[in-house]
Parts: sequence; C-alpha cells; structure tokens
Amino acid sequence: MYLAIKSALMLLTAKQQREYWLVASLLSITSIADLVGIAAIIPAITALIDFDSAVEKGYLNTLYVWLNTPEKPVFLLMVTAGAIAFIWGGALMTTLGVFARQRFIRRISADISARAFNHYMAQSIEPFYQRPGSVFLRNVNSVSESIAIGIIDSSFVILSRAVQLGVTAALLMAFNVRVTLFIFLIIASAYFLIYTFIKTKLRRMSAENFESQQQLNRMITGSYADYRNIHIDGRLRDYVQHFRQIKARTSKKTANIEILGTIPRNFIEILGMTLLLISAYFLGKSAENTHHLVTTISLFAIAAYKILPAAQQIYHAVSKVTGAATVFDKVKEEWSFLSLTVSAAETYRAVDEFKQLTLNSVSYAHQGQNWVIQNLTATIALKGVVRISGPSGVGKTTLIEILAGLRNPQAGSIYLDQRHLSKIPLAQWWASIAYVNQNGYLFEGPLLDNVAGNANDYDAPLYERIYDICGLDALPSEWISEGATNLSGGQKCRVLIARALYKKAQLLFLDETLSPLDVESAQAILNGIQQAFPACCIFIISHRSEELGFNYQQLSLSKIGG
Repeated sequence: MYLAIKSALMLLTAKQQREYWLVASLLSITSIADLVGIAAIIPAITALIDFDSAVEKGYLNTLYVWLNTPEKPVFLLMVTAGAIAFIWGGALMTTLGVFARQRFIRRISADISARAFNHYMAQSIEPFYQRPGSVFLRNVNSVSESIAIGIIDSSFVILSRAVQLGVTAALLMAFNVRVTLFIFLIIASAYFLIYTFIKTKLRRMSAENFESQQQLNRMITGSYADYRNIHIDGRLRDYVQHFRQIKARTSKKTANIEILGTIPRNFIEILGMTLLLISAYFLGKSAENTHHLVTTISLFAIAAYKILPAAQQIYHAVSKVTGAATVFDKVKEEWSFLSLTVSAAETYRAVDEFKQLTLNSVSYAHQGQNWVIQNLTATIALKGVVRISGPSGVGKTTLIEILAGLRNPQAGSIYLDQRHLSKIPLAQWWASIAYVNQNGYLFEGPLLDNVAGNANDYDAPLYERIYDICGLDALPSEWISEGATNLSGGQKCRVLIARALYKKAQLLFLDETLSPLDVESAQAILNGIQQAFPACCIFIISHRSEELGFNYQQLSLSKIGG
C-alpha cells in the first residue's frame, strides 16, 4: 500500500506535491476539530446531570473558577453554548476540508489524464497504433481516475482518520489506559484479519474489472463507428444484449469490490458496541462517584461514535488503494516516463522553399508483415498536383505517412532537393506540410475556431480566401457540433481542408479527402488551391482522375509480387 501511494505521488509535480501535503495537513486539522466539536458535548452533559459534583473538582472546576464562579443557570448556558459553538466550528472546518480535498483530487485527475493523453499522442505512429483504441481510452480516462480517487484521495482518508484515531486514543488513555488499549487492539486486530483474508481476492477482482472495462470501451467505440451497419443489418437488439451482458458483468465486479471494502462495517459496529458495554461494566465497578462514571462513559461513548466510522473509513480506503494499485501496476512502468507537464506547442520555422523530392529504393513493411512498399524509386517536382494511385492495399496511405514523417522507411532513402529527409528535424518538417484524411476531428464550437484555431488572433484576409476556396458557405451553420454531427461527410472534408490550408504549408497531403465530394466540387477546391497558393504542391490519393484535370504528376504503386 505504501509503495502504491509513493508511486502515485511521484506522478505529481513539485507544486502539486506541496499542495498535497497542505491539503493533508488541513484534513488532519479538520479531523481534530471535528473530534473536539463532539467532545465539547461532554462538559455540557456532565454539568447538566450533576452540577455540584461537576464543578467540585477536575477540568470543570478549573473552568468554573476561571469564569468567576457564575450562577448555575449562567454556567450551564455558557457550557451549552460553548459546546454548540465547538460543534458548529468542527462542522465548518470539516466542510472546508472536504471542499479542498475534492477540488484537489479532481484537478489532479484531470491533470494526470491530460498528461497521459499527451504521453500517448506524442508517440510515433507505430507504437501508438499497436495499442487498441479501447486501451488508449481506458488508460487516458479510467486509470487517471483510479490513481486520483483510488490512491491519492484514499491516502487523505487514511492520514486524516489515523490522526483522529491517534488523538482519540491519547484522550481516552488519560482516563483509562487499559480499557483504551483493549478497545483499540481488538478493533485493529479484527480489521487486520479481515483485510489479510480478502486482500488477494480484492486484487484479482480489481484486475478482472480492469480488463472488463477495456472490453466495455471496445464495445462502445465499436458500436459508435458501426452505427449504420447496426441499423441496416437489423442487429440493434443483438448489440444491446451484448452491451447489457458486458455492463452487468462489469457492474457486478465493481459491486463485489465495494462489498469487500464495506462488509466488515456491521460486524465491527457490533463488536465496538460490545466492547463499549464491557468497558462500561468494568468502569462502573471501579468508578469513584457518579460524576466520574458519567464523564468516563460519555467520553468512551462519544469516542466510539468517532472510532468506529474512522476505523471503517481507513479500512475502506486501504481496500481502495489495494484495488487501484492493481490497476496502476498495469501502466506503472509505461508511465514512469510520464511528463510532469503537458507539452507546449513550439513554433518552428518551416523548411526553406524546396523544389524536388527523390525516393531511392524506399521499402516499408508493417510490423511482422510482408513488404507493403518495396524498392520504390521516383523523382517528383514539388509543384502542382501529384496523384498517388494503385489498387487497394498497395500502401498508398502508408507512403503518404512516410513522406509526412509519421513512419520511417526500413530501407532506402528520401531526399528533399539535396538534403536527406531524416536529417530535417521532424517538428520543422511538420511546420512545412499539412495532412488531411477523412477521420480528422473537429471541435465543438465556431467554424472560425476550427479553421484558424484562435478567433481572437487570426489572419482575416487569409481566412476569407480559404473560406471561398473550400466553399464553406455551403455549410448549414457557422457552428460545429461535437464530432461534426451536423455536417455531411463532404462538408466535414471542406472544413478539414480549410484548416490545413490556413497553415500555408508548401506540401499538402490529401488522403482520399475529396472522395465524399462530387467531381465538380473537388475540381473547384483543387483549382482554387493552385490559384491562391501556387507554391503549394498537393499529394493526393484519388480514384477519380477526372477531378484532377489534365496537368498532374502520377506516382503509381502496385502490389508486391503482383
């Protein structure tokens, strides 16, 4: 448990770690304030039951003398009002602690999630796509939640409740050491035995639930992508039934984990009440007088009111840490390189104007597969339109990804004029090109923000020129919905191309981006780009030669061995 908490805290920045200890200190103080608020009831109860004995000696006598021995009604009013004030003060402090704790945890969860997203998105294309989309979704979203709530938040509970139990034990030992030790040792032993018994099962169930969550994510994302086929094939009922089965299995495992974390509560409460009655019996036999008996029994009863929930909360928090640690272990090694900050976008100067691209015996194979491109040699003048053609599966998209720097050829070389492409810093190369496919993501918000990025600081003449080239006036609205659901496939492609053009790149890669448009619209966009940006070379995968006009270069690919 300690190692899990330590590893989770190592994910925090230095500032966040300082904030963690600040919140932990605040929660410890609030737990003591809450205890003091409840303990303040004892003087009021004692004075109300037997005023004369209460003020005769002890701490109430000291208070009574310090207040200049007021009349009984006045003193009773004062101790009662004081008890109420302490109770409300403790409650307010507790509220403050809860506010600070929740704000911190949610902020940490969001930050870890954003850094995990940055970590994966910053990877090169091969390792990124080796990971299923469901794992990507789970790691970015669920794991950060498990770390923040299951480990870091639980550590707050363990620490603050341990402080509360420590103060309670010290207070009770001032009255009766043996009874205090007896109660605490029995309760601690009971929780220890229960935790030892369920620990292995808890870890196994947490690991199974983690895998079930991945299956659920796969089902959800797959169904979203397969919406049309689900309805056309009449398989909605099958999908819903399958989803229900996976969700029920996941929910059952989640419930079992929660049960293991809370099941001792009733047993421990009964045990605590039994111990209190036994303690009351022995304290009653040894009490000096009624005042001493009432004070001691009240103290132990109120302490039990706090001891039992605090002990249960610690046990539940330890159980949550155990379960969350199992989840954290799945990514701990990978996340040891997690950046402490989200990468800031750096501005690079684009490569100076270039005129020719040369491919010398370029070959590429996906991991564990045969060559998809082999010994490709070509010299391309970087102007106008370059059509990449060939039958399905010959590596057209792969070639674009190689030229864009997303993949590295396993053999051969690529030259930009006389400069080896691999010698150009990747960020500088990406500043020189733009890439568009049909799967581009559009944010919910104004069209201007999606194209220009920042509506408060943008090149208005450039935007207006691009707006006309891409025919954005054909859009139904200047507002883009989440996932561009209010746009057709062709309309979405218009916006994606406009966003790429706003970059003013010298090379524009279009991976079947014009396919959803009719030939006339595709021709209009290509002609508009060439007229407005004559220095821009367009690499395009297209199955329709008629949309390209008559003056274009051809780069043909064929199947290996075919």
